[in-house]
Amino acid sequence: MDIGARIRKIRKLKKMTLKEVASKVGISISHLSEIENGRNCISLSKLIDLSEVLSFNPALILNEIPCIFDDSNDNIATYELINDITDELINCNYLYVEDLREIYSFILSKKEKYEKEEA
Repeated sequence: MDIGARIRKIRKLKKMTLKEVASKVGISISHLSEIENGRNCISLSKLIDLSEVLSFNPALILNEIPCIFDDSNDNIATYELINDITDELINCNYLYVEDLREIYSFILSKKEKYEKEEA
């Protein structure tokens, strides 16, 4: 899924129209539609504006997280939780490298567990 499709997914999860979002970001409806449909690019400054309007961390758009963007799992609570965790990790300046490695190991162990259960 490309960046535009991810933006559309979040906009729809937030139950906002193209018109509402475009107006708040300061771009035309057609430009936002072209971005969402992969026919136009979004500047970094507009991506930041868009992330503020839709309340998401731009890292979630740039790095696809399947459980957010998978059509079979339209769960806004999951999206918001991942967004909150990402924000906390980015803004965290008190964790040591060992703490981050422990968090990462925990995530990997959970991933492996769920992959084994699905197999």
